[in-house]
Amino acid sequence: MAGCIEHLNKSAAAIFIPKIDNAIATARSRGLKSDGPFAYSALERWMIKANDAPAKMKFKAPRSMQPSPHLSLDQVRGDFIRWQEEFAARLRNADGLDLRRAKEIFPFWPMKWSLGSLFRMMLAHERRHVHQAREVRQHPSFPDA
Repeated sequence: MAGCIEHLNKSAAAIFIPKIDNAIATARSRGLKSDGPFAYSALERWMIKANDAPAKMKFKAPRSMQPSPHLSLDQVRGDFIRWQEEFAARLRNADGLDLRRAKEIFPFWPMKWSLGSLFRMMLAHERRHVHQAREVRQHPSFPDA
């Protein structure tokens, strides 16, 4: 369970939050404003769905995103909560921006992603791994508290 959460912490710190920050900064500098609604590309929608819970496809996490095998849930919980607060701050900061035209290159799929799709992908990725952690907790061989 801790490994799932630590993977999310590493992904937020190294990938999602920096990419979201760059897309917000670019949108502000270019004056990209809109109240929506926003339509995203079919490829972005498909990739988000492929990364959502429950997992239907397997992906190998890069070594830099793989968690240490010796972590406890208590060790990673605080960072996870902090990253949720950071994400919420970015949502507030992006209010009024054009979430479709603001773009940033996503490192694992070298294409430009819309800011709105980056937000959606981070949430889908989190749902995927929180679901995975719940499955571990609910497994019959999981030790009782």
